[in-house]
Amino acid sequence: MDCLSELALDKTAIKELPLSVELLVGLTRFNLDDCKNLVSLPITMNGLKSLASLTLSGCSKHENLPETLGELKRLRVLNVDCKRLQSLPELSSNIQLIDVSGRTSLETLSNTLRLCNSNLSNISCGNCLKLTGCSNMAFSMLKEHLNKKAPNLREI
Repeated sequence: MDCLSELALDKTAIKELPLSVELLVGLTRFNLDDCKNLVSLPITMNGLKSLASLTLSGCSKHENLPETLGELKRLRVLNVDCKRLQSLPELSSNIQLIDVSGRTSLETLSNTLRLCNSNLSNISCGNCLKLTGCSNMAFSMLKEHLNKKAPNLREI
């Protein structure tokens, strides 16, 4: 089904999405704000080839995102506010904004994306109380960005 471009299931009591969600190949925006009973997304999310924005704010029972999110080459915005979320999968280098603010269980952002070829312009992880290594991550991101922009400079 390629004619549906936006789907908003905000504040519904949905517990899980059907595997057939991957048939929504024309979907560009998918909002699941405040779906407090949503436990997980189906592994078949990689069928959403046109998806540019995914919002999962307030999904308090959601724990993991499928690894197949990294296969979504058009995904630009990922907004997840899920208190039980512990990690993020490796994402496409086309992603521009990641907002994981307000998570209390997120422990790492390692391997979330490969920054050298990334279009990432904004990452927000405020109030992630368990997130470790933020200063090291920030330094690593800066170092990688500088090395990309000026590869002939001395090693930082």
